[in-house]
Amino acid sequence: MKKTSVRILAVLVLTLVLATPVLANEVTLIGKVNDSYQIETDQGDIYEVADTEMGNELLSHIGERVEATGTISEEEGVKIIRVAAYMVLEK
Repeated sequence: MKKTSVRILAVLVLTLVLATPVLANEVTLIGKVNDSYQIETDQGDIYEVADTEMGNELLSHIGERVEATGTISEEEGVKIIRVAAYMVLEK
Protein backbone atom coordinates (compact mmCIF):
# COMPACT_ATOMS: atom_id res chain seq x y z
CA MET A 1 0.00 0.00 0.00
CA LYS A 2 2.83 2.40 0.86
CA LYS A 3 4.57 1.82 -2.50
CA THR A 4 1.34 2.51 -4.38
CA SER A 5 0.84 5.80 -2.51
CA VAL A 6 4.42 6.87 -3.29
CA ARG A 7 3.96 6.03 -6.98
CA ILE A 8 0.69 7.96 -7.18
CA LEU A 9 2.32 10.93 -5.46
CA ALA A 10 5.27 10.78 -7.87
CA VAL A 11 2.95 10.74 -10.88
CA LEU A 12 0.99 13.70 -9.53
CA VAL A 13 4.16 15.72 -8.88
CA LEU A 14 5.52 14.92 -12.34
CA THR A 15 2.21 15.90 -13.94
CA LEU A 16 2.21 19.20 -12.05
CA VAL A 17 5.79 19.99 -13.09
CA LEU A 18 5.16 19.19 -16.74
CA ALA A 19 1.85 21.08 -16.83
CA THR A 20 3.32 24.28 -15.39
CA PRO A 21 4.38 26.65 -18.17
CA VAL A 22 7.97 27.77 -18.17
CA LEU A 23 8.20 31.29 -16.85
CA ALA A 24 9.56 33.58 -19.52
CA ASN A 25 12.23 36.08 -18.63
CA GLU A 26 11.70 39.67 -19.58
CA VAL A 27 14.12 41.16 -22.08
CA THR A 28 14.73 44.69 -23.25
CA LEU A 29 15.11 45.53 -26.93
CA ILE A 30 16.35 48.80 -28.35
CA GLY A 31 15.50 49.56 -31.93
CA LYS A 32 13.30 51.38 -34.38
CA VAL A 33 9.61 50.81 -35.11
CA ASN A 34 9.47 50.22 -38.86
CA ASP A 35 6.57 50.85 -41.23
CA SER A 36 5.76 47.12 -41.19
CA TYR A 37 4.80 47.51 -37.52
CA GLN A 38 7.83 45.63 -36.23
CA ILE A 39 10.79 46.49 -34.05
CA GLU A 40 14.12 46.32 -35.85
CA THR A 41 16.92 46.19 -33.30
CA ASP A 42 20.28 47.88 -33.64
CA GLN A 43 21.69 44.42 -34.41
CA GLY A 44 19.28 44.00 -37.33
CA ASP A 45 16.95 41.48 -35.67
CA ILE A 46 13.25 41.84 -36.47
CA TYR A 47 10.53 41.31 -33.86
CA GLU A 48 6.82 41.23 -34.49
CA VAL A 49 4.84 43.01 -31.77
CA ALA A 50 2.08 40.99 -30.11
CA ASP A 51 -1.43 42.38 -30.45
CA THR A 52 -1.87 43.84 -26.96
CA GLU A 53 -2.87 47.26 -25.71
CA MET A 54 0.73 48.15 -24.85
CA GLY A 55 2.06 46.69 -28.10
CA ASN A 56 -0.44 48.60 -30.20
CA GLU A 57 0.43 51.80 -28.36
CA LEU A 58 4.12 51.24 -29.08
CA LEU A 59 3.38 50.72 -32.78
CA SER A 60 2.01 54.25 -33.05
CA HIS A 61 5.64 55.44 -32.91
CA ILE A 62 6.63 54.46 -36.47
CA GLY A 63 10.10 55.70 -37.37
CA GLU A 64 11.09 56.35 -33.77
CA ARG A 65 13.71 54.59 -31.65
CA VAL A 66 12.23 52.78 -28.69
CA GLU A 67 13.27 50.69 -25.74
CA ALA A 68 10.75 47.87 -25.31
CA THR A 69 10.62 45.45 -22.39
CA GLY A 70 8.65 42.24 -22.58
CA THR A 71 8.70 38.52 -23.12
CA ILE A 72 9.86 36.87 -26.33
CA SER A 73 8.29 33.88 -28.03
CA GLU A 74 8.94 32.31 -31.39
CA GLU A 75 6.38 30.86 -33.78
CA GLU A 76 7.46 29.24 -37.02
CA GLY A 77 10.78 31.10 -36.94
CA VAL A 78 9.18 34.50 -36.28
CA LYS A 79 10.25 36.31 -33.09
CA ILE A 80 7.41 38.00 -31.21
CA ILE A 81 7.64 40.39 -28.28
CA ARG A 82 4.75 40.81 -25.88
CA VAL A 83 5.41 44.35 -24.70
CA ALA A 84 5.09 45.00 -20.97
CA ALA A 85 6.57 48.52 -21.06
CA TYR A 86 8.29 50.83 -23.47
CA MET A 87 9.73 54.29 -23.82
CA VAL A 88 10.51 56.43 -26.82
CA LEU A 89 14.19 57.35 -26.95
CA GLU A 90 15.44 60.78 -27.81
CA LYS A 91 16.97 61.23 -31.24
